[in-house]
Formats: sequence, C-alpha cells, structure tokens
Amino acid sequence: MSFISVVLPLSSLIYALLLMRIRGLWTKDLPNSKPSTPIDFSVIIPARNEAKNISPCIESILKNEYHLGRFEIIVIDDQSEDSTFALASKFSRENVRVLRSNVTPGFPKNGFKKWALDQAIRKAKYDHIVTIDADCKVEKKWLEKISLCFGNQRIRFTTGPVQLLGDSSFIEQFQALDNMGMMAVTKAGIESQAWVLANGANMAFVKEDYLNYSKSDNTKNIASGDDMFLAQYIQREHGVSAIAFPKSQAASVFTPSEKSWPSFISQRLRWASKNNKYASLGLNALMGYVWIYCLLILVLLFISPLVSICALLFKALCDTIYLSSLSSFFKNKIGSLNIFFLSPFHTLYVAIFGFASLLPIKYTWKGRKVK
Repeated sequence: MSFISVVLPLSSLIYALLLMRIRGLWTKDLPNSKPSTPIDFSVIIPARNEAKNISPCIESILKNEYHLGRFEIIVIDDQSEDSTFALASKFSRENVRVLRSNVTPGFPKNGFKKWALDQAIRKAKYDHIVTIDADCKVEKKWLEKISLCFGNQRIRFTTGPVQLLGDSSFIEQFQALDNMGMMAVTKAGIESQAWVLANGANMAFVKEDYLNYSKSDNTKNIASGDDMFLAQYIQREHGVSAIAFPKSQAASVFTPSEKSWPSFISQRLRWASKNNKYASLGLNALMGYVWIYCLLILVLLFISPLVSICALLFKALCDTIYLSSLSSFFKNKIGSLNIFFLSPFHTLYVAIFGFASLLPIKYTWKGRKVK
C-alpha cells in the first residue's frame, strides 16, 4: 500500500470532519446577559489615508442606538497623507476626539498602527475599549450587542463578525468566501476553547488588560497582529472562556473588499507576516494541517495527477457544503457552483501564503514599505 493511497484519503477525511465540526460550532448560539449597569465604551478608529471612508465610519457609529453619553469616539490619525484628519475633525464634539499619532524616540520599527492604537487607548476615558477600522461601517445596535457580551462578568474580550461588501467580481467572491470561512473558524475556536483568532476591525476588550499586555509585548515591530497577540494574551491570563464572539448581524462591521490583486496580495502578506509568531498550539496545529493538506494536493499534481484531481474535487465538494451553509448569515449571492470552482484557487492560495509566512516578507501598505 503506497504512501499516497493512505495519507491523502486520511487527510481528506480529517478535513471533511474538521469542516463539519466548525460548521456545528458556528450554528451554536449562547445566551447573553444584559449588564446590570450600562457599559461605557471608548471606540477607537485608527486611520491612515482614509479620506474616502472616515466620514461614513464615524457617522454610522454616531447613529448607534446606545445609551446617550455612554460612549466616546477617538480617531487616531496615523500620519495620513490625505485629508483624513481634516475630515474627521469636522465631527469633533464632546464625545468625538481626533488625535494625531506622534512618532517619538523608541518608536517601534514597522509598528505604525500599533503605536497609534497604543496612544489612543492610553488617552481613552472609559474602561472598555472597542476598535474598528476606518473603512468599516456598523449598524445601529452594534454597541448594544457588544455590551451584552460583557454582561457576563467573566468576559474580557470580544471579536465580532466582519462582513465584506461586494460579491460580483472574481476577486470579490474569492475574498468573501475566504472571509466567511475564517469567521466560522474564529467562532468555532472560541466555542470549543481549542484556539483563538481575532480581527481588530471589530474587537472589544478591557483597558486594564491591554495596559498589562503592553508591558511585556515583544511583537511591537511586527506591522500586523495588534488583534491576535492581544487575544492570545487574554487566553493565557484569563482562559478562552473570557473571550466571546457575538454572532449577530447587528454585531457585525461591514467593509469593502480589496478591488485589485496587488492590494489583495499586500494585505495578505501583511497578515501572513504574523503567522509564525503565534503561541497557540491549537491554532498552529490547525493552520499547519490545512497548509500541509493543500500543499500535498498540489505536489501530487506532478506525481499522480489523477489522484490529485480527485482530492481537489473532494475538497471542493467539502468547501461548497461548508461555505453554502454560512451564506445565509453573510447574505451574499455567491452560488454553490461558483464556490465549487473557486475552491481549487483557494487551495493554491493557502499553499502559497503558507510558505510566505515562513519567509522574510516585504510589502507596501498604505504608502509605506514594510519589511
């Protein structure tokens, strides 16, 4: 019995069972507790060159039907080269502050966004911090849904759904499907307490935890990861049970997908730059397994093409069943046939960017060259 005839079918079976498990955990909804007293939030928006998006973002937050006077907005401008600061400043009022990020001696190389966030968090008035990207918009019950999580006193951190806008072009559909899958993986890890993922575009935490984390943070020079590394600190200090995922349309943020392949590649290289710094055994095992499985399928194209194609088709079928079951929540119009044909491209994507995460990475993001 050859190596291929044993390992590939076994890997495919594990992959199918893994998706079934994630799908089951995605559908599981836990009850929330209403806080005994309203929670005060400092909503922080780090922004660089976001003149097109900053006003709609602020407006959507101000429209939240949350307790009057129980939240503030802090826009921290990360040395924008456009009119972001001026446009944000038009919203300045009692509960909206617009600040500039200042580069000082000892500024961490590459950690521009983290440095900006750190300044804003330290100037926040309230004990609970919410972060959102400047190109996102929210619905009117957003803060209320986040507050329900903190009604459970053991919760110290939340990471909510991020939904991509646009599903008409190939690149938009590809990103939408990848994002849907990762949102389900995020919730499944938290529900099963097996791993932790987070997205800084929709994240909330206790300020005290951040301040304690920042004292020992050795990842400040990594351009990405302001979300994941904090989440893993919360996991170490308080356990995964201190982390919640509010699965709700109202708890979602909505953001446009990347419109070009160069911007998409730069974004994914930025995300990949943090992958080999994760300390979570469960997360590393998950990412490592999926990467090796995709790599194995592609390598077999040159050794046993028929076996590889059969594996690709089986994986595409699993992906189609899995992602189709998530479509109703994310409200996209991507049909099952499109999902099936996009799956092989995703297999190639995972294999390539898995390699990229192991190598020194250079990329350009928002006008900055990052190593």
